[in-house]
Amino acid sequence: MPQEYPWNNALIPVLWIFSASVCAVAILKILVKNESIIHFLTRAGLTLEVGELVSLVALINVSLYSGIEAAQESAYALFLGPLAPAFWLFVIIIGVLVPMGLGFVLLKKEDRNLALISAICGLIGALALRMLVLWAGIPIPITL
Repeated sequence: MPQEYPWNNALIPVLWIFSASVCAVAILKILVKNESIIHFLTRAGLTLEVGELVSLVALINVSLYSGIEAAQESAYALFLGPLAPAFWLFVIIIGVLVPMGLGFVLLKKEDRNLALISAICGLIGALALRMLVLWAGIPIPITL
């Protein structure tokens, strides 16, 4: 029987684009040694982190308050349910807030070690986001 996944809404591609862009910036921050480019990447990364956070909040809100019960269950599992500890620790704190906070520090004074920590945290958060969104998805049968 064919199945539909309630996470399949218009906000998933937006979240994935922001998250993938954060990953690209993080990898570049690890590889690039030029200070002016790293400073540009820090500013770009901050902007993308804000966009990722906004799109994540929008996805959770739309899913929690949509009419599809399975979408509500998926969002609840991430936000307050059994996946919430991993979601809050790895996605929100390690994956978004730490890189964002370090990004503000790095705007004032570049530090290669802090930039690396920020990049690695961003990559960990992106991986955790993908895993948790997949785990929270609840397949529902498509009825004709």
